[in-house]
Amino acid sequence: MNEILMSLSLIASMSAKTVTLSFDDGPSPLYTSQILQILKDNNIKANFFVVGQMLEKNPQLVEQEVAEGHQLGAHSMTHKQLTKISLEKAKYEILESMRLVNKYQKSDLFRFPYGSHNKTLDKVVEENNYKAIFWNTDSLDWKIHDSEAICDRVVVRVAKDQDDNDIILFHDIHPQTIQALREVIKYLKDHNIKTKTIE
Repeated sequence: MNEILMSLSLIASMSAKTVTLSFDDGPSPLYTSQILQILKDNNIKANFFVVGQMLEKNPQLVEQEVAEGHQLGAHSMTHKQLTKISLEKAKYEILESMRLVNKYQKSDLFRFPYGSHNKTLDKVVEENNYKAIFWNTDSLDWKIHDSEAICDRVVVRVAKDQDDNDIILFHDIHPQTIQALREVIKYLKDHNIKTKTIE
């Protein structure tokens, strides 16, 4: 009887859970459109943290992200590790990328490349009324090349984490992310886990 109650409790907690799908480093002319199609097919909105130089090369994909209801954020201009360059250059990476993103959608969301930051850089973000957005579930899709292994890594962490604000980190510049995303979305739907965007 206790096992049944525990199972019902777990199901109830999972059914109330929501996660955010976020994608860094794009837009990619090879993979972003495929990811957008998967999201559209499943009626899911996501957050895209775009790199300024990639946005400049592929503006039509950013326009598509906005048109399809996704939320934009900036991810620097060139994806340098901002703690390893001068403050002046780091400020440019932050402010210019945010300026470009805001040409397409009003946004105050910034994600540090590699999640690398310090108090000085945090202050730059805060003083410009931006919000630094991190993650608590890293798919490691940049490192793991097997889509099933990526999916397994994500779902294990989502299942274990009782937090209602899981933010999953993907990258829309790798081929292995495509099938992994399909599998992760199937898991979310099978377990009645909802998705939401950070705004």
